[in-house]
Amino acid sequence: MIRTLSLAGIVTCVITSSAIAQQSLPTAVQAWVNEETVLVARIDLTRPDLATISKFMIEVPDPTGHFGQTSARFGRTLQDLAALKVREAFFLLSTESLPYLRPTLIVPTDGPDAERAAIVDSLKAQWQDEVTIASHGVIVHESGFVAQGPHKMSSNRPEFAMALASVKDSQIQIAFGLGKDVRRVLQEFLPRLPNEFGGSPLGTVTEGWNWLALGVTPSSRPSVKMIVQAKDVTSAEALQQLVAAGLKLALDSPQTKAFIGSGTGLLSLLTPSRETDQLVLSLTDANHGASRLMNEIATPLLNLMETNNRRFQTKNHLKRIGLAMHNYHDLHNAFPAAAVVSNDGKKLLSWRVLILPFLDQKELFDEFHLDESWDSEHNRKLIKRMPDVFVSSNITRDQRASGKTTFLVPIADKTLFATSEGNAIKQITDGTSNTIMVVDSNSDTAVAWTRPDDLVIDFKQPLKELSGQADGRIWALFCDGSVRAISDKLDAETMRRLFQINDGEAMGEF
Repeated sequence: MIRTLSLAGIVTCVITSSAIAQQSLPTAVQAWVNEETVLVARIDLTRPDLATISKFMIEVPDPTGHFGQTSARFGRTLQDLAALKVREAFFLLSTESLPYLRPTLIVPTDGPDAERAAIVDSLKAQWQDEVTIASHGVIVHESGFVAQGPHKMSSNRPEFAMALASVKDSQIQIAFGLGKDVRRVLQEFLPRLPNEFGGSPLGTVTEGWNWLALGVTPSSRPSVKMIVQAKDVTSAEALQQLVAAGLKLALDSPQTKAFIGSGTGLLSLLTPSRETDQLVLSLTDANHGASRLMNEIATPLLNLMETNNRRFQTKNHLKRIGLAMHNYHDLHNAFPAAAVVSNDGKKLLSWRVLILPFLDQKELFDEFHLDESWDSEHNRKLIKRMPDVFVSSNITRDQRASGKTTFLVPIADKTLFATSEGNAIKQITDGTSNTIMVVDSNSDTAVAWTRPDDLVIDFKQPLKELSGQADGRIWALFCDGSVRAISDKLDAETMRRLFQINDGEAMGEF
C-alpha cells in the first residue's frame, strides 16, 4: 500500500499539526492549491513506523527508473526531516505535472531562523539546485518540471482539509479531490460508463462525490480506512453500487486471479458500507481486514511488480553487455575470450573484466592486475565493486552484496567461447541472430563476477541450470545484440543449435 503511494508520484512535503484539527491547510500548502490539484497527503513523522515507510519508498520497484528514483529521494528526505524533529509532511499532486507527475515539495518554515536554515540545508542535500526559498516555506521542484508558482489563496477547495481531518488518526492521510475543470474534461472524454458498470452517465461518478480520504497506519497492528463523501444520500447509494460492481469485475478478471486466486471472500471485505451520505471502509485488527489486504492482495502484487522490475532490468543489462561485446569486437576484431589466460594456461580473470572499458568502467578496469588471478590479494578487493550492469534477476541480495552474477557464457563444443581465444563474427556461420552469447542462469550457478567460471553445457541436458525461472522464461543475449526470452521447455536439440556457432544445421522456430 505504501509503495502504491510512492508510484502515484506523491509530491509535496510540509510541516504543521494544528491546521488539520481546524480543517484548513497550512498557508504554505494552501498557496499551491488550485483547480488542478487532485491530491494532498500528510505523513506523521513522529511515529516509529516512519522507517518502514521510508524503506518502502526507497526500495519501490519501478522498471521505468523515474518513479523509483523520485520515490527513493522522497524516502530519504522524510528520514532527514524526521531527524530534524519535523512533525509532519504534506504531499501535493496536480494535473499540471502531467504526464510525468514530477514532484513539488513544500516545507513551511515559520519557526526560528536556525530551524529554517537546517531544513533548507537538509533539502539541498537531496535536491541541490532544485530548492527555492519562498514566503512561509521552502519549495522544491524536481528537475524538468517548472510549476506555475504560488496561487492566490484558494478558499474554494476546502475538501482537502476536510478529507484529511476525517482520517486524522492515521499515520498516512491522503485526500483526493477533483476541480471543476478536471471533472468536465473527464465527462467529455468518457460521457458514459462502460456497460459492465451500467452504462450510466459518467457524471454519476464525477459529480456524485466531493472528496475521498484514505488513512493508512503500517504498524504491527495495521489499519486502512477509506471515506468517500458523496454529494447526497442518493449519490452515495449510486456510488456504492458502482464500487461493488467494479470490485467484482476486478476480482473476477483472469489477471487478478493469476496472482491472488479467487477473490470471493475479498469482495465482501472490500465493499464499503454506507453511512447516510458517506461510504466507509474500515480494515482493522478487529476484522483482520488490513492483514488480509496485505497478505492476499498487496504482497502478491508487490512481489509481481518486483519480479517484473527485475526481469526488465535484466533485459536492459544484457543489452548493454551485448553492445559492449560488439564495441570490444570493433576494436580487437574479435569478441573477448571467456577468460584471461596466463602463459602457463591458467585462467586468471573473466571476460566480464575485459569489457569494463566498454561499459563506462575504464577506471575500475585500470585497477585490475591482469597478470594475476581473480582471487589474488589485490584483485579480490575489487569483487564487491561489481558494476550494476552485471546484476541479474536471479541472484539473491546476499549474492549481489558479495559481487556474484548469473550472467554466464555457454561453454561447450562449437560455442562462441569454446576456445581460449576470442572468435570473430565471421566465424558465426549459423547466423548471429540464431546464436546465444550470454544467458541469465539460475542462482545456484552464480559466480564472482571477476572469476573465470561460466556455464558448462551438457548437450544432453542443456537446460539443467537454466530451467525453473520466473514465468518459465530464460533471458538470453544473442550474438546480434538482441535479447530474447526463451522457454525453459525448449527441446534439447533446439537449445544445442542455439548454443553452437557453426554446426551447419538449419534453425527452426524457437
